[in-house]
Amino acid sequence: MTSANQCAKTRPFLSRGDQGSCVRFLQRKLDDNGIPTRVDGVFGRGTAHSVKVFQRACGFQGKEIDGLVGPRTWAGLLDHSCV
Repeated sequence: MTSANQCAKTRPFLSRGDQGSCVRFLQRKLDDNGIPTRVDGVFGRGTAHSVKVFQRACGFQGKEIDGLVGPRTWAGLLDHSCV
């Protein structure tokens, strides 16, 4: 099992269909950043929607609002660089 600290350090790419502790960590961080998200460890439709809401709030534009969690989305969530 991967710890929250490990997820914060490695900032893995996450997308719909992923499962596990890093997805659960992502869901908690979305919720911590004011985006209500079900914390169940499954990156499904609801989590993808929450990621898109967060990306919009961070000023992502057009195709940048993709529901995928990469370096820029992690930076916003963990470094509080937006929202």
